[in-house]
Amino acid sequence: IIGPAGENRVRFANVVCDRCHQASRVGIGAIMGSKKIKAVVLVGGQLPPAADPNRIRQIGEWYAEAMKKNVLSMWQHDRPGFGVWIHTHGIDAALCVNNFQTSFCDYTDDFAPEKFAPYYQKESNCPSCPNNCIKCYATNPENAGSGGLHQEAIGALGPNIGNSSVAKIIDANTRCNELGMDPNSLGFTISFAQECVQKGLLDPGDLNMTFSSQVDLDHLIERIAYRQGLGDTLAEGAWRAAKIVGSGAETCAMTVKKNELTATECRSQTNLALGYATAACGPRYDICEHDWDFDVKVGWSHTLDLSRTIGIQERIPMEYLGLDKVRNYKALNTLWSAVDALGLCVFATAPTRIYSLEKMADLFAAITGFEVSSHEIMRLGEMKNNISRLYNIREGIGPECDTLPDRFFEREIDAGNLAGNKLDRESFHACVAFYYDMMGWDERGIPKKSTLYDLGLNALPIQNLIDSVCK
Repeated sequence: IIGPAGENRVRFANVVCDRCHQASRVGIGAIMGSKKIKAVVLVGGQLPPAADPNRIRQIGEWYAEAMKKNVLSMWQHDRPGFGVWIHTHGIDAALCVNNFQTSFCDYTDDFAPEKFAPYYQKESNCPSCPNNCIKCYATNPENAGSGGLHQEAIGALGPNIGNSSVAKIIDANTRCNELGMDPNSLGFTISFAQECVQKGLLDPGDLNMTFSSQVDLDHLIERIAYRQGLGDTLAEGAWRAAKIVGSGAETCAMTVKKNELTATECRSQTNLALGYATAACGPRYDICEHDWDFDVKVGWSHTLDLSRTIGIQERIPMEYLGLDKVRNYKALNTLWSAVDALGLCVFATAPTRIYSLEKMADLFAAITGFEVSSHEIMRLGEMKNNISRLYNIREGIGPECDTLPDRFFEREIDAGNLAGNKLDRESFHACVAFYYDMMGWDERGIPKKSTLYDLGLNALPIQNLIDSVCK
């Protein structure tokens, strides 16, 4: 279902299922609102038969036991849940503070689990999964069902806007779920406006727009959702709002492909930097497994167990940028692209969770009756990435969009263990070009016809799309 934000075509409106499970990025709620579609409802009936129900049940039972031996799965399972993370590895990899203007944050203790505990309400289960990653937090028990806290919200609505108030984050997240609005894009649109106010480019009127816990978050959310006053401009998202404000406001918009960044720092995690720049949808924090997990100092001890099968044989420092990182990014992104294509969950699968490629193939066969292999699953991920790339190229989203805001090339991380790090622009774009080559794309980032035929995409009903791009 969409909410008022989708009805009013807020550019970052989302679709919400069961009150707090979000399809958040790139404004799907606005698309539905533009078509005057309020909801998609599934009416009970006969499900398609599974090939081997007993095998599916056995795999499910295996997963429920196996996850108990995986430290990352249990971090998701146990309270406070994976939505509460800033007090942990976010510090090692550097935090986004004040719209990526700094990494210095003297209030990280305010985000410790015990600060969230008074607001815990319940778990919001996903069907048939015992991991129960999403925990519901609300300041009012009546809003418990809308309180599902996903990972992006706490960073975007916390340090990114200078806000140390846990209660304020929880209320904002709950209201986003009720209004149907992506809390991540909301946070980065607000931080864009805060920086504009800071630089004298934007009049805040009666709103407190400081980078602080006094920021008028509740009023901003309502005005954006209903397009009132300044909210009408901010409802366009940071990139378009910057065009409206003008006078150099573009430098304050932390966006890629017009999509707002996430609070996961990419100057210190170069896999993510490549993903933010080259992914068809723009920046997502789950575009691939994070570099932190593979770091030589702080990465999980079990990281390589399910990574060797995709060609990752050793740990690499999270801040390192080079051709080896490009190889790792391609493998990790292809894997999670395949997981998405299969309708599985990246928070249950390789490389750091439970489902190996072999187990994914086993589950796929039990459901469909088709015997598949790890190789075929990875090819599904490549197919999905290439189709998405073709679509982008057709719509005018070309290689000039495969970059990051200047801030990540021009400013160093200024606090924490990785202070002094920034991305070298020339090296970064050389890595992007190398990624094109590894993907079988030409120097413009356009998939080669030989690549599409090798993946069998010519056999799908997308020939018009292929012909319109690969002239």
